[in-house]
Amino acid sequence: MKTMYKVVTMDEFGLNVTQEDGFETPEEAQQEADECIKLWGEFTARGVNIGQDFWVESYEQEPYKEPRVYNNNAVDGWEDLYPLDDTEHDVFSHASQCYYDRWDDAQERLERGEICAEQAAEIRMGA
Repeated sequence: MKTMYKVVTMDEFGLNVTQEDGFETPEEAQQEADECIKLWGEFTARGVNIGQDFWVESYEQEPYKEPRVYNNNAVDGWEDLYPLDDTEHDVFSHASQCYYDRWDDAQERLERGEICAEQAAEIRMGA
């Protein structure tokens, strides 16, 4: 990890707020803090000096993490790691796959003569 520097201030509620980050040297960050003090000065509310100040803090920069791609129909995580984004593969939902399996089954049974056209239509509808 790389040590970076940020300019921090305190808001009127006493919470630390990062004004700006990503400085590589403390001198760059201090220059920004001085500029913030020059621009905004000390914060006063109703005539009372709350004493807004800007200071420099160091932090460890996190390494870049590549965003993950999630497949809408992922079941066991395999699809998350290896998404089917090429145009060769059609991705069906489970319901769509069941519908097409039912359709194919009815068509095969109709062609073999096991059922009539009316029964095939009923099977296709899910009856």
